[in-house]
Amino acid sequence: KATIKDNTISDNTAKTNGGAIFVEGSNAVISANTITNSKASKNGGAIHLVGKSNTVSYNTIDKCSATNKGGGISVEGDSVKIQYNNICYW
Repeated sequence: KATIKDNTISDNTAKTNGGAIFVEGSNAVISANTITNSKASKNGGAIHLVGKSNTVSYNTIDKCSATNKGGGISVEGDSVKIQYNNICYW
């Protein structure tokens, strides 16, 4: 189980998916992070998840973008819990 918590992540670029965070697997917890100015050439400007039973909560995501889908968060999988996030683009 991977846990990514209480971090400030900024100014990242991915050539494919997950500008700041890319998770492939199950039961990951991504919580209470601030992610800004990140981008992906495909999916998930801030976060891209592949798998099941992952949780994304209480994050602030700002000024993140993706060329294809999920400027803030992109998901490929089942039973993903995404709650109480502040996602904006100013």
